[in-house]
Amino acid sequence: MAERKISEGRRGLPTTITLAALKRTWHVTYAHDPVRAELREEDGTLAVTSPKNLDVPLALLRQWLRERARRELPGIVDAEARRCGIVPGRLQFRIQKSRWGSRSATGTLSLNGALLFLDLDLVRHVIVHELCHVRHRNHSTAFKVLLARNDPKWMTHEARLRQAAGEVPSWVWPQRD
Repeated sequence: MAERKISEGRRGLPTTITLAALKRTWHVTYAHDPVRAELREEDGTLAVTSPKNLDVPLALLRQWLRERARRELPGIVDAEARRCGIVPGRLQFRIQKSRWGSRSATGTLSLNGALLFLDLDLVRHVIVHELCHVRHRNHSTAFKVLLARNDPKWMTHEARLRQAAGEVPSWVWPQRD
């Protein structure tokens, strides 16, 4: 399993963010402003300006992660869909603690923005898994045959994925009261 690359400053706010799937790291700086809340990205730095309320910078970072997923993951989905010969349908991106991906009854493919913290081979596996649900809505034998054809290492990837939540920093996950 990959080493956990998390650097958190005081109060659990990250000082660096490394997205393994993209092989990129950003340094995070924080500034206090009682009225303004914004996140600016420039030259490998995320500059977060917000009131002192801890929820605001965390919300800005989660929004940045979702937007980054919206920019980066569709290209990977398209490449895997072409390789597998499966049309994916509509895409959406969320931050969810319990699922890496899903496919709705209406055909929407949902991917977790936290996937970007994982190695690219695991990201591709989740995408291929969900693409296989376009043809088979369950985990039947036919589904597993299609998955194995498109991801010969699927069992290894599934085992790694069960441990992968530990590679995602705690600030990513929305807190439930």
